[in-house]
Amino acid sequence: VQGLIGEHAQRIEANRLDLATPDAQVADYVRSIPSFQMGGEFSRVILDQFLRQNELTEPMLLQIVRDDLQRFGVTSVIDGLR
Repeated sequence: VQGLIGEHAQRIEANRLDLATPDAQVADYVRSIPSFQMGGEFSRVILDQFLRQNELTEPMLLQIVRDDLQRFGVTSVIDGLR
């Protein structure tokens, strides 16, 4: 529960700071995920299989990744202030 509260607080702070994650950055990150690669190359087939198995749509996954990248941005800003 504590982790979920922390993640939610980071998302709120990212919105407050108006942190934006460009679509290209989100797409690049998804393509770099090792689980979505075969032979070192991004595999659309593997991504589609992952989406089906987890009952996700591509927009849902991209939003999850965007939220996480924004949360990591907030964490980086906070760490930089220390």
